[in-house]
Amino acid sequence: MSDIRLFKLINGEEIIGTVLEANNTDHYVIEKVRTFMPHQTERGTALVLVHWIQFAQDNEIELNRSAVAASPKKLPIELERVYQQETSGIQLATANDSKLIMGK
Repeated sequence: MSDIRLFKLINGEEIIGTVLEANNTDHYVIEKVRTFMPHQTERGTALVLVHWIQFAQDNEIELNRSAVAASPKKLPIELERVYQQETSGIQLATANDSKLIMGK
């Protein structure tokens, strides 16, 4: 099971990522880090996930614990789903999907 976490940083920014290592007392090791960016659509403003560090060559970062103001213990299921789709490229089925195609 992956440990997807949302972090509120001390500068007010919010980021989401998959925590690989949280045992270090100084920092977290996180991969696939994204932040939220407003995007104007025909129906109004939506938030989209974008790379937090645009030109990082490594997919893993060290996030200093001193930079974190808060981190909720549980994420909304829809946020976790959107993050998984964004970082994996796989479209996930939902409980609202009414039909499944089954082989015979």
